[in-house]
Amino acid sequence: MILTETTTGWTAGFAVRITGAVDLSLLVGYADLATAARYERARAEDVGYLARLCAGDPSRVFEARWEVGPDGPVATVLGRLRRPDRAAVEQAANHGLAALLDVPEHVRAEPVAPEPIPFTPEPGAAAELRRRCWVVQPRRLDAGVRFYLAVPPFRSAPEAWPGLLDRLPPLTISTTLKPTWVPPEFSTMLGSIADHYDRLATPSEFRSGGLYSGPVHLAADPFASTAAPLFRAAAARYRGWVFKLRVAITSPRWLEGAVLDDLAQALGGVPERPADPTGHGLLVDGLTSFDPPRWGGHPVWRDQAVPESLRLLAELADPFEAAQAVWLPAAAAGAVRGVPTVEPVADRRAGHGGVRITDSTITVGGDLFGGDKHVGA
Repeated sequence: MILTETTTGWTAGFAVRITGAVDLSLLVGYADLATAARYERARAEDVGYLARLCAGDPSRVFEARWEVGPDGPVATVLGRLRRPDRAAVEQAANHGLAALLDVPEHVRAEPVAPEPIPFTPEPGAAAELRRRCWVVQPRRLDAGVRFYLAVPPFRSAPEAWPGLLDRLPPLTISTTLKPTWVPPEFSTMLGSIADHYDRLATPSEFRSGGLYSGPVHLAADPFASTAAPLFRAAAARYRGWVFKLRVAITSPRWLEGAVLDDLAQALGGVPERPADPTGHGLLVDGLTSFDPPRWGGHPVWRDQAVPESLRLLAELADPFEAAQAVWLPAAAAGAVRGVPTVEPVADRRAGHGGVRITDSTITVGGDLFGGDKHVGA
């Protein structure tokens, strides 16, 4: 843990290093699953971990970091927070560190000193992965807008991460997660937009009101059919505490376009390099900022009449979405390069005999009755 006095109070930095990936072929709840199902269950645990971090303190910011080197990738989760005095920041940092150490069961972690990325990227050696932004011209006469807009979330396959990390050159993937309170009005606005797209996704008639004009049949707009469920899902997710999420890629040397494209394809996003020194400076500053500054982004946010609040669609993520960009190593199909594979603790090893009582569930081990039985209390 590192404490630093500033002109406005105290800041604390703390971190944990992922030191092992549990052999999921031996872990209770995983052993009987197929490999793909093990990856999905591990991701569900990652979602729960991120949900615990996304709770009620906008002065905190977290970073999930993969440092890819010649000996394999290294995973670290870091946290920073502010408080007005030393005693308060130390107490809060101890709680924050405990939260970081409360990792999913499929990994092991230990406290380490928080460190900056091991290099300051030069122009051309840094980029961000953005969520896609779809902008389409309306087909319907009754659209009522100059263009359609939708922002699909990141989506990644958890089983693809080990191979992805294995083939990357030396670089650092830094996923910043800042807990952010979203008021209910934002969800209401998104729901209204979803209603609008629902209407455009339904066949209808248009009447111009002219004396001699008849009704014009309007077919369902294909893009509206795509956009409506995206906005409906966003309205359900973005309420209360969520994350502002940013994925930065930095390297000790020029980042090849093919590398960025590979990463972007894995997340279902698009890469963007800073267009000028100002943007590059903002990206670098954002690596240590409590509130990473905006730079770049799709031209629609700058050139079109889009409400400023709607840009949050490209920045927010609930814990499930955040887990698409944050992968904690899961030894579902054997060893993960760079991360030691470890066995489960004794009473969580598949086939462990005896009786355990956990969370109102009685687990009877196979040594007693010839098979694991789970009886809900």
